[in-house]
Amino acid sequence: MALGDGGQMQRKSNEDSYNSRLTLYSPDGNKYLKFKFWAGKISVSINVGENTPQGFKYNEVIAVFLTPMRAKMAAEELKEFIVDDNHSPIGVVTGTGNPNTCLTFLRDKDGAITIDIRKIDGSGKTIAGDSFTIQKDYHYAVNYKNFEKLDFSKKFYNDLEIKAIIDLFDGFYSACNGANAYAILDMSRFNYSRIRSNTEAIMDKLGIQRVSSRGSSGPGFFSNNNESSGYSEHAEDIDDLLG
Repeated sequence: MALGDGGQMQRKSNEDSYNSRLTLYSPDGNKYLKFKFWAGKISVSINVGENTPQGFKYNEVIAVFLTPMRAKMAAEELKEFIVDDNHSPIGVVTGTGNPNTCLTFLRDKDGAITIDIRKIDGSGKTIAGDSFTIQKDYHYAVNYKNFEKLDFSKKFYNDLEIKAIIDLFDGFYSACNGANAYAILDMSRFNYSRIRSNTEAIMDKLGIQRVSSRGSSGPGFFSNNNESSGYSEHAEDIDDLLG
């Protein structure tokens, strides 16, 4: 998948990633479906597990990177897919070069939902690929016929994991408009102000020098990044003092 020129690639390779807590494993326990947020995209990857002297690790087999728009399209297609057991395979294609990457959802002969990720060249030939099967008849609630005797029937939630993927895609799409980030930032200003006031009181009591920047009393969430932090280097061990 093309990521641009060398400078852009270097910039993106240095960006932090965040692994989603949502990790799915195949019925045979040999494969794992993982999700990661990186460089403004969400990665969907198929992995195999390996026990090493350093502990268990995931080895990525293949991955697809979705923009917020691609993630939203995949979510909307999946919503239609899960209500029709005979629905034809659906998916999205990512990338602008050669090869492209296809993320496809289909059902196997037993009705289980399978996720297929593959890279294809300009002629439609598969260069690399793998598939992952969603758990079927695994997640269930219990409907008691006789609670005292623990006699119950199972109510299976075979779409539970695929709905979790839909929620993840929808959540990623919604979060990328910045509204959630702004709301958290805005509400955090009050806690920041309270903590800063307490910190400054402790610094004054301990005789630690603090300086203002451009006439302000200190940094704020909406300050220019080039402004001074508002504290001198004498405050570098404030965490130790607070501890």
